[in-house]
Amino acid sequence: MIRSAPFTVEDTLSWHVRSVVERLRPADLAELRAPFITAGWVVAAAAVLISLLGSILFFRLTAPIAASVLDRESRFRGLFTTMGNGVLICRAADPQGRNFQVHDANPAAERIEGRTRDEIVGRSLAECLPDAHRTGCLAAAQEVWRTGAAVRLPPRYPGDSRLSQWRPFRLYKLGPGP
Repeated sequence: MIRSAPFTVEDTLSWHVRSVVERLRPADLAELRAPFITAGWVVAAAAVLISLLGSILFFRLTAPIAASVLDRESRFRGLFTTMGNGVLICRAADPQGRNFQVHDANPAAERIEGRTRDEIVGRSLAECLPDAHRTGCLAAAQEVWRTGAAVRLPPRYPGDSRLSQWRPFRLYKLGPGP
């Protein structure tokens, strides 16, 4: 005949865990938590310190670079606004580079085209230069966009009633930018 044991393993473990928990007082729990709380504060302080030092290092390293970029932008803007040649800065209006939108125009371009900057910027190249197809300017812009190589077109007479001057076209691809 098989007799069952008066206590099982589960009963014994359960009783042991209960007895340990019952013996712990709130003061004992505080002692158990204290090292973890201290470690948490140390980690938080280290994280703040590392973030602060990283930010300072970032700004110290990038300040000269930012100053250089601003200086170059200032020089470019000065040259762009005072040069006698008309300049239109265009961007591809579609991923294939078939159409272009004027992004910026210098004062000389305004004078040559007989339009204000607001009448030029934001419009398509074909709208700004109605003879762009006939003079080959649009095809040259597409080639420059595709190959990256500069193109120089011989002077052309636009044939536009607004303008009565021969115009040479030089097209360049600028580096990446806004």
